[in-house]
Amino acid sequence: MARDFVRLKLSLIAGGLRGDITRTLAFVVGVAAGVAAAGAGFTGFALLRGAGEAAGDVGVLVFTAFALGWAVAPIFMFRSDETLDPARFALLPLRPRTAAAGLLAAAAVGVAPIAGFIALSGSVVGLTRGAPSVPVAVVAVALTILLCLLLGRTLPLLLLPVLRGRRGSDVMIAGMVLVVGAVVLGQWSISLFGPEDIGVAVVALAGWLRWAPPGMAAQAIADVGAGAHGAAALRLAAVAAVVALLAWCWTRLLGRALTGHGATAGGTTVRASHTGGFGPGWLPPRTAAVLARELRYAWREPRRKANVVTLVLMLGFLLMLTLVVRVEIEGPVPDPSVPLMLMVGSISALTLTSNYFGLQGAALWTTAITTASARDLRAEFSGALLALSVLCSPLLMAFTVLRSLSAAPEAQAGSGWMLYAGVALGGFGLSLGVGVLMSVLLPYALPERSHNPFAGPGAGQGLVVSLALCAAFIVVNILAVPIYLAAYGLGPDRGLHVLIGGALYGAAAAGAGVAIAAGTGARRLPEIMAKVGRPAD
Repeated sequence: MARDFVRLKLSLIAGGLRGDITRTLAFVVGVAAGVAAAGAGFTGFALLRGAGEAAGDVGVLVFTAFALGWAVAPIFMFRSDETLDPARFALLPLRPRTAAAGLLAAAAVGVAPIAGFIALSGSVVGLTRGAPSVPVAVVAVALTILLCLLLGRTLPLLLLPVLRGRRGSDVMIAGMVLVVGAVVLGQWSISLFGPEDIGVAVVALAGWLRWAPPGMAAQAIADVGAGAHGAAALRLAAVAAVVALLAWCWTRLLGRALTGHGATAGGTTVRASHTGGFGPGWLPPRTAAVLARELRYAWREPRRKANVVTLVLMLGFLLMLTLVVRVEIEGPVPDPSVPLMLMVGSISALTLTSNYFGLQGAALWTTAITTASARDLRAEFSGALLALSVLCSPLLMAFTVLRSLSAAPEAQAGSGWMLYAGVALGGFGLSLGVGVLMSVLLPYALPERSHNPFAGPGAGQGLVVSLALCAAFIVVNILAVPIYLAAYGLGPDRGLHVLIGGALYGAAAAGAGVAIAAGTGARRLPEIMAKVGRPAD
């Protein structure tokens, strides 16, 4: 049965590429990038041969970072692999164990898993010392890959109840606060070591991480090379136990997702609300209605809530990265925080606007039948962008203030935070305009009612969307040249001017983007409906 799942995934990938030159080229680029990453990883491990105990410490760090990145990177950026959506098999007579084994085998087929396996296989060359450690290294790599695949499948299912429940939002926020606190604690610990003590820091960090499952797999290779065969066997047994536990959790969660698919669709109750209309009364009726709808969806609908959670996590990661990696500015070097703030504003907008129609899915029909002209679509886009502004503005301001407090002393004084806020708001407005255009020019379907709220596009489209986002970010930076000139020309002393100018420039850019997208979208609405009105392949 696992072989049938693998063949089905290969068929879906091939079918997604057939007749679409854009997807084919993107797939070729992805394969080339995977080959380069696999070669670099294998070579990097091979160069560790002969490094002694330092090789084992580096191996522990790399194995742990690889597993952690595999678990969280899809949530942050590229989304998880949903080429074989488990919800498609809900009506088939499959046991959860059979479906879990087949889907796990299918998850191992792809550019990223194969490239990761080749990269980690370099540990067979670089971390082994003697013939007995070679089979141990092979087993350690296999267990680590299995661990990563299971984490990538289990984590979205674990997050789904949190994202579906209304109180789950509070739990998620509390969890993110704990994560940020842990990173701050780690940053404080790292700051205790000077640049000359980086080796001591690596050894200390590896000493903790070798007790994590991926670290235990890497440490088992070093233990065999040092003659500690019993310790190596115990570590591999512990990793195998964790893999078995994750496999059991994956099977149980998958069984619940399959048997409970759509069970809650009919249990929704409609609660009476006020009769005074939707949204602020000073807005046009459709704009106000869309504003109210998008705000409710962002808090209640799992997929949109997942987008907001992804944005918050990305901003938290960037903030922690700026705290850990400090840049001392000397002389006439431009302040690196200015492009950082523009990137933060761009990420905030592009993450939430680049596929507006795709998020609606089959419900896009309700938008289409009420859209008679570009004016109607302009009101639709205006309400959606206003909702995103309400959601993202507090996040941007919080990031700006926290970043200004940790920046260079000259940026902390008085109106320094205003300069950063102006750049962030300008980038946010520019990206709103570019993102809504991207929604019209490159819409893509998402899995309908997927068990995974972090699910991305169908087969062959993931890299296309990623390249389009990179192109959009480049366009935003080109359009942001006036913001850069104002920020560097006026400086922190005139931060209020940059704040007002950046906000106005961003608002004008967003308005222009809405006007262009509305005119183009009104003509392309039937084509957009054909693309996103059915589930992703």
